[in-house]
Amino acid sequence: MQGTKAGKLLGHYMGQTLQLHEYRDKRIIAITNPQSKQIDYMSTMQGTNDSIHMIDTKNRLRLQFIVQCQADYSYILQYREQAELQTPPDYSSEQADYNYIVNLLQEQAD
Repeated sequence: MQGTKAGKLLGHYMGQTLQLHEYRDKRIIAITNPQSKQIDYMSTMQGTNDSIHMIDTKNRLRLQFIVQCQADYSYILQYREQAELQTPPDYSSEQADYNYIVNLLQEQAD
C-alpha cells in the first residue's frame, strides 16, 4: 500500500458518521455516508473498547479500527491498520444485520 492512498482512505473514513445500534444482543457499528445515508462499512462490537473490522469492497481492503466509548456514551473511531483482501469478502452471515440497519436508517431519514 502506498502511504498516499492509505492517507486519502483514512481521511475519507474519518469524515463518516459513526452510529451504534442495539440489535439481537449485538451492538452494530455502522459508518454511514452523510450525503447519501447509505452504509459504507459495518461491523459488530462486543465490548466498549473493541477492535472492529470493516470491509472496503471498492478498494479491496480490510480495515481495522479501535472504537472507544466515552463517558457520555459517544464513540470515537480510531484507525489502526489495513490489509489488502486476497479473496472477495463473504457477507452471507452478516446480511440479516446489514438489511436491518439499512431499514433502520431509511426509517430515520423519512
